[in-house]
Amino acid sequence: MQLNLLPQKGGCSFISVPPGLILTMKLITFLLVATLSQVAANGFSQKISLNEKNVPLEVALAAIEKQTDYLFLYDKLDIPKGLKVSLSIRNASIDKTMNQLLRDVPLSYKIFNKSIVLRKEVRTKEESMAVPEAPEKIRHTITGKVSDDNGEGLPGVSILLKGTQSGTTTDSHGKYSLEVDDENTTLIFSFVGYTSQEIVAGSRTEVNVQLLVDVKALSEVVVIGYGTMKKTDLTGAVGLVSNKQTENQAVPNLAQALQGKLAGLNVRQTNGGPGAGAEIRIRGMGSFGASSSPLVVVDGIITSGGLTDLDPNSIESVTVLKDASSAAIYGSRGANGVVLVTTKRGSIGKEVISFQSMYSFDRPINKIGTVDAATYGAMVNDFYVNQGKEAPYADPASLGKGTNWQDEIFRTGGKQNYSLSFSGGTEKNLHAITMSYYKGDGIVLNSKYSRANFRVNNDIKPLKGLKLGSSFGFSYGALKQGDPQGAVNASLIYAPNVLPYNADGSYGIADRAGQPTTMTAPLVYAYERTNAENRLGLLGNLYAEYEIIPGLKFKTSIGAEYINMDIKNFVPSYNFGLGNSNGIATLNRQINSTKNYIIDNILTYGKTFGTNHHLDLMAGYTFQNERYEFVRAFRNTFSRNDENLQVLDAATSNDLARGNYTEWALQSYLGRLNYAFKEKYLLSSSIRIDQSSRFEKSNRTGIFPSVSAGWVLSNEDFIAGKLGPVSYVKLRAGYGVLGNQDVGIYPYQSLIDYSLFYNFGSSQNVVSGAGPTALANRNISWEKTTTTGAGLEFNLFQDRLGFIIDYYDRRTSDVLVRVPLPSISGLATYPYQNVGSVRNSGMEFTVDYRGTALDQDFTYNVGFNITINKNEVTKLDKGLDIIQAGGGQGGVETRTSQGHGINSFYGYVHNGIFQTNDEIASSPFQPNAQPGDIRFKDLNGDNIIDDKDRTYIGDFLAKQIIGFNGSARYKNFDLAVSVTGDFGRYQNIFASGFAAARAAESTNIMWADRWTGPGTSNYVPRIIGGDPNNNSRSSDFWVRSQDYIRIQNVQLGYDFSGDAIKKAGLGKIRLFIAGQNLFTFTKYPGFDPETTATAYPIARSLYMGLNLGF
Repeated sequence: MQLNLLPQKGGCSFISVPPGLILTMKLITFLLVATLSQVAANGFSQKISLNEKNVPLEVALAAIEKQTDYLFLYDKLDIPKGLKVSLSIRNASIDKTMNQLLRDVPLSYKIFNKSIVLRKEVRTKEESMAVPEAPEKIRHTITGKVSDDNGEGLPGVSILLKGTQSGTTTDSHGKYSLEVDDENTTLIFSFVGYTSQEIVAGSRTEVNVQLLVDVKALSEVVVIGYGTMKKTDLTGAVGLVSNKQTENQAVPNLAQALQGKLAGLNVRQTNGGPGAGAEIRIRGMGSFGASSSPLVVVDGIITSGGLTDLDPNSIESVTVLKDASSAAIYGSRGANGVVLVTTKRGSIGKEVISFQSMYSFDRPINKIGTVDAATYGAMVNDFYVNQGKEAPYADPASLGKGTNWQDEIFRTGGKQNYSLSFSGGTEKNLHAITMSYYKGDGIVLNSKYSRANFRVNNDIKPLKGLKLGSSFGFSYGALKQGDPQGAVNASLIYAPNVLPYNADGSYGIADRAGQPTTMTAPLVYAYERTNAENRLGLLGNLYAEYEIIPGLKFKTSIGAEYINMDIKNFVPSYNFGLGNSNGIATLNRQINSTKNYIIDNILTYGKTFGTNHHLDLMAGYTFQNERYEFVRAFRNTFSRNDENLQVLDAATSNDLARGNYTEWALQSYLGRLNYAFKEKYLLSSSIRIDQSSRFEKSNRTGIFPSVSAGWVLSNEDFIAGKLGPVSYVKLRAGYGVLGNQDVGIYPYQSLIDYSLFYNFGSSQNVVSGAGPTALANRNISWEKTTTTGAGLEFNLFQDRLGFIIDYYDRRTSDVLVRVPLPSISGLATYPYQNVGSVRNSGMEFTVDYRGTALDQDFTYNVGFNITINKNEVTKLDKGLDIIQAGGGQGGVETRTSQGHGINSFYGYVHNGIFQTNDEIASSPFQPNAQPGDIRFKDLNGDNIIDDKDRTYIGDFLAKQIIGFNGSARYKNFDLAVSVTGDFGRYQNIFASGFAAARAAESTNIMWADRWTGPGTSNYVPRIIGGDPNNNSRSSDFWVRSQDYIRIQNVQLGYDFSGDAIKKAGLGKIRLFIAGQNLFTFTKYPGFDPETTATAYPIARSLYMGLNLGF
């Protein structure tokens, strides 16, 4: 089958706008008016000139493709063998050209957007060849609708009466009407790019059909670095997520919508605050010194803002480049993988207007179990009595249940999202405009976020061979909250025998012995502090592309990004009682800005030689410059807490200010070759040469090559048709080298600190001075990542069932990290060194199945993916152990050591609880141990418990990641379900609300089962002030599994579309109800297994929405 491309269908709140934006908004308005004036311009038809004599039809079609933007779709079997045509035209339209070309050929054509579909000419009953008369049969008429798997009508579908050339085609709405001779007649429904279906007419007068996409025939076009490719020609590990898979979810950003959608892509929501982003990792964590986040490219622009500022409703697709053979074209930026985001653009046709809205009700997924007031009183008594002090509470049981502070700080939050889009245009002028508003009220009191987005994309063809285009995106987000994390932490440890409010409405405050009188109350954290962030984002580019000769194109583009962050932290003066007073109001103000621009010059050449060879070449030069600048100021002592006076000049004391900027540049030379022979043998190779200002001149140049190959076995003559149910098989393998330059700005240079002081001369007067605080290491160079991988793709049962299996081995060398030096060096900052190597290796498995039932009324699609990854530090110079956090009393230590995963938890092993003094005496010597303390394992057998008995007690990174996505449609009902899960990841719970009661703090419910005497507990130790046995030392008692499975999203919708709706001027009305983060199955005791133990909780959302189409 020869296919080129198949198109796919696819209460009021206000944001305070700073006065400084007025000028920017005027400029935006001017640019918008200018752009829309181009959008409104009338296009003119493409003209074709050809002079072909006695050439194969395929050659003539290829010549037309070169002169136009049209692509032909056809089945080779439909073209008569040896057919040759002649054509001589000049400045003809596409219709005139096609009519003349096919005037003596038994083929018909239809134009859909930029594609022309050819098929055997379908003749009506009257046009059929005469046949001998047969006995008269009872005829009846069948009507119906043919739609795609999304329920949209398919125009131009061929419907044949089996065994004849009689039939019809569907109209522009996918509807048809056809007479059949008898009940035994079989109808054949076929359309290029979709799997054909045969249905017996029977006595029915209405037959509605849903055609499923033919995965193999579709030849889906995938965006890759600096170009596109047919999916069937890919030789690297590339994943694709369409907007259909991410739309209508109750999430604030695109990153969260990607969770669970692709094998090898790990997305974690590490914080549930309104507007919070997500952490993205592709195939593990490759560095412990540099960033492990993937590169994000939006419409060809390498961004600094990542996915933060993007409106999910404006996204057409997301492509993830997972291995070096696909990502090497980004060189030093692609070591952690690449996320390519394509926003929606216009298509030829009438104006399409869409509106989406959503409203949710949010609650915490989980609350951490804390003790009630009676248990709290008993624990506080233990804390004092075990030290030989007097118990503060004579009768703890009389305290009852008391206050659950989590109930006081959590509320029912909500999200709203409204999006309006316009798209359409002519052959010469296309446009797409999206505007949206999002508002989220957090589940912690006094926390909220809102964001407005606007995007306009425009593509123009003013002259033959010339394309001009632009993309412009604007976003403005506003976060305003108290101190939600402080409120959450305090809610887990504040005394439950304190009321939230007094009778006079004032805050309830701990004010007696046995209560935490020095601690700030949860409600004071939530209400009395102000933390605000306003973020402005601008992202845009302009491009021009010219076809020099057929197949040879030059494209130049310039992209720019501007991000401005305005941050305000205000702590007012107040006095609510013990531990809840602040005598001096303070204001911190910081403004950050990032300016980033990129220039790309790309030359491409594509040509098919004969019918067997296809070649694509690309060469280019790019330049990027980025400047980051910040100014920070502090003052205190305000006369009032009035919000209108929360400016620096309203304070009277302690002027403090700081500021700095950094700037770097990168220039690159790149090239790529793609070759396909008979659509069976595929070869791809690329190279990128980067020169970065971040490194010393002799180390600035990095060379990053890749090569990959593919073999489509199912297209081999010796195997075609002999695989039984197997309909498609492809093997691929690749190798490549990538780099990582995200190791700080100019780390090879020594830093001078101008804030140092020196005692000078015999008088020893203190004078200001300057001096180095870090040694220079001019020999440092790029981190390098080498990836080897292989994959197998195969489909069964006419491509209904598909499998993808990938193996990868990703090795990072020359890891850059600051290595500690002896304290005698006097340095405050240690120098960078290339000291280590890391290996991530694993398997990815994806399976999808598409099917139908109930006479095509029911269609469904189910998919599952799993990633198995092993992370290991394979080299660390000089036997170093890089200690990242914790250690000693009051913390859990993580270490990066050779032979173990990055940031692995390290400590002692819990071996029960000492019940008696005799048991202590017969055990390995453990200093200060008493009955009720944790007994630790003597791992080295020397009969002494010391630091030699520590070991690795948990992995920081997940070992298995799963995703399940299913969808189904029955008539006008649709259902979608997604499930995610992580396994093998551990997390430290030594945090507020879990540690043993300190002084008069409350704590976790697990301490209700603490040891209070022999036999009472063999897991949870006693509570005692001072912790003489150091029960809080780093051990597996404080490290817990974060394994979980989550029903991430369930969505049920109903489509009201029909004739009545269309007569009302609407193309679509869909209502849906849904749930986000509905159920989580885990044993992790924290708020959520995706976050640290006490981070701002992730919400469960119940929501409803409306989709309209005009």
